[in-house]
Amino acid sequence: MRVLLVNPFGHRIGGIEIYLQALAPALAERGHSVAFLHQHAIPAESQSLVPAVTTRWCLEAPSTSAQLAIEGVRAWRPDLVFAHQPVDDFVFSTLLQEWPSLYFAHSYLGVCISGAKCWNSPEPPQPCQRVLGWSCLLHYLPHRCGGRNPLVGWRLFHEQRAVQARLRQAQLVATHSQYVRDEYLRHGFEPDRVKVVPFWVPGLRRGAPLPPRTLRREGALRILFLGRFETVKGGQLLLDALPSLARALQRPIQATLAGEGPQFTAWKARAAAVQRDHPEVRIAFPGWLDAPRRTEAFLDSDVLAVPSAWPEPFGMIGPEASSYGLPIAAFDVGGVREWLVDGVNGHLASGAPVSVDGLATALQHVLADPQHYRQLSAGGATVAARFEREPHLTALEALLQHCVERRPAARSVR
Repeated sequence: MRVLLVNPFGHRIGGIEIYLQALAPALAERGHSVAFLHQHAIPAESQSLVPAVTTRWCLEAPSTSAQLAIEGVRAWRPDLVFAHQPVDDFVFSTLLQEWPSLYFAHSYLGVCISGAKCWNSPEPPQPCQRVLGWSCLLHYLPHRCGGRNPLVGWRLFHEQRAVQARLRQAQLVATHSQYVRDEYLRHGFEPDRVKVVPFWVPGLRRGAPLPPRTLRREGALRILFLGRFETVKGGQLLLDALPSLARALQRPIQATLAGEGPQFTAWKARAAAVQRDHPEVRIAFPGWLDAPRRTEAFLDSDVLAVPSAWPEPFGMIGPEASSYGLPIAAFDVGGVREWLVDGVNGHLASGAPVSVDGLATALQHVLADPQHYRQLSAGGATVAARFEREPHLTALEALLQHCVERRPAARSVR
């Protein structure tokens, strides 16, 4: 099959690009031809996601216009378009009209004014359950859905409505969690056109499962956070939960918040205040970790904290940690339940609403009992096995083939 991958970015930005970086060669290994169309130019300091894919179009390249890109795709003659986020509206619309298409919903594009499905005010952030509609404009400012500029809110609202209309042109919408599927169904997408596929997490540890961990008996218990430093990722909730956790467990705590982002200064200031008032808590900020240092952090930690306050569509960090036998504590939001089975590989805190006390309690449940901790560690390998490569590729190929077979002979533009 000839598959055209479509994504705004041709270099590594986040989880979508990590997935595409692994997917393109995997499809080639299984006999498919792959081409790649992306919107934005690749910065000089970055590398292409798919260096082995020689047929590609960058819409921002000086020598490429939208029309030239479409003509190039026509000449390449794909069997199917596999889109991961929208690109230029003319190009995206043309692709969906002219070829069978599968759109993978990695997030909430087309069903939320900001794409985050989250209210940021009052704090802490909370998941939003509204259906995208005109009333969202009334909530945009008081709940700070995407900022404080009403003109930006107006523009984003119309952009997301346009994206939703485009997605309705696709033969199928696939996603990695039932939560995201339900969101599209609430917006009127037909149930037989929105499918959940077993996801593939490329960062899973390979090889035989590690033996179950033993909870360390001496010294500080080590808590790990890995991710973007953004308000909705809940770093401040974690920082505020550490003192009560140390009191409940009667143990010192060493927390590591690894990553970068706009909240770095605020979280570091909050961490300094926590450490000043609670000397039993120590907090480190090592920056973004490359693959070897991530592995080291997984192996050296006692629990992974995923304090996301927004409804994570999936969250690849969870299965990745589980594959190393590292138990997890997280809020029960979004697609987290796809990989965190309460009492099996970690513990869930209530996500309705998210709270500091709830997170502290979930962390305590993970760390309080050595025997239970060992069971959680052993359960991680079982859960992580759901997100291996082959089940995903098999299910994905079936959907790709289904898209090609179900395309009507003539398409009308909606």
